Amino acid sequence: MRKKIHIGLIGLYLVFLVGCIEKEAIEDLAIITARGIDVAEDDKIEKTVNFMRFDPQADSIYGTVSGEGKTLKGAREVIARQVSFKLREGQLNTEIYGKEIAKRGISPYIMASVRDALTPDTMKLAVAEETAKEIFYADSEEAASIGRFLDELLGKETKSGNIPSSSLQNFSRRSATTGQDGVLPIIGLKGEVPALKGIGVFHNDHLALEISLKEGLLLKMIIDGVRNTPLEMTIPSKPVEKYLDKSPLIQHDHSMEEDVPLNFLIIKGKSKTKMKSIKDLTYQTDIHMTIDLSELYEELRINKREVTKALEKALEKQFKKEYEELLKKTQEVNADPFGYGKIYRINKREKLITENEWHEKYPRISVDFNVKVDIMHTGTIN
Repeated sequence: MRKKIHIGLIGLYLVFLVGCIEKEAIEDLAIITARGIDVAEDDKIEKTVNFMRFDPQADSIYGTVSGEGKTLKGAREVIARQVSFKLREGQLNTEIYGKEIAKRGISPYIMASVRDALTPDTMKLAVAEETAKEIFYADSEEAASIGRFLDELLGKETKSGNIPSSSLQNFSRRSATTGQDGVLPIIGLKGEVPALKGIGVFHNDHLALEISLKEGLLLKMIIDGVRNTPLEMTIPSKPVEKYLDKSPLIQHDHSMEEDVPLNFLIIKGKSKTKMKSIKDLTYQTDIHMTIDLSELYEELRINKREVTKALEKALEKQFKKEYEELLKKTQEVNADPFGYGKIYRINKREKLITENEWHEKYPRISVDFNVKVDIMHTGTIN
């Protein structure tokens, strides 16, 4: 079955190749599907590429090779001297920046990709938990075909609402917008398998903050909205402990825990922000969620409306707290992924504002997060 999939992929690439390169023997070609960029010694850049070959005699259709240079083109020339076939950058799915490169600034590589006609706007960007190279060379089938694997993984997680879009087009647009900073997923290794580890928040083009995937979802709810997205959250037990089911049919071999874990599906989550005072830099962000409760590991009389209402209020309070904590984290590193600066710019019509001017103001803004949660259905409660 895997062989059939590989043959199908090769067929698709062949169709692509017909219109973009000169006629050459297919066995002499390989298409780069992912590239990684890391810091190397002596102020050099290390470039790692994952490619797909068209040689039916090869043990694997995928391969990985690295090279160092003062520039990306120089590193590419070093790579070219290590392989017996021609590498083509015609189907780039993913570009991964090592953490050190991301901290130094990725705008030179973003601009190079934007200017390159062969680089698709849909190419997905990511930051490595440590180095891009270790992800490319991990000993797993997923790492061996890292371009295809991360394209599918990040596409799935974006579509399901777990992370903001990491495409070249979206990141470059947000980064170029005065009053909003970009975010990218962080990829690490779980064992030897590449996996999502968190979200990187940028100040201009520099990685400034790492947040959890849950915090990334909260951020996405504000900048994009979410639909049909699962989430697990813990609320304090005190607001709902009086609704503990004390029926004699239920055995209570322990007291109610201090915190209650909930699992639910956000059917729809959206937000709306307005500026309350441009002078005082105050905002109000209204967030509305409709959810289906999936799991609750306490014996609550969940069938009563007063119980679900208490859960809704507890969730609203917890969401508000977590949004306030997330805002504070971003203010400490002066990075605005929410886009409050865009709203400030729109309201301050008489004068343009620069990115530096907004970053001077951002740590001083105040946001009232007004969260409304509606529980629509309750599922299996354990």
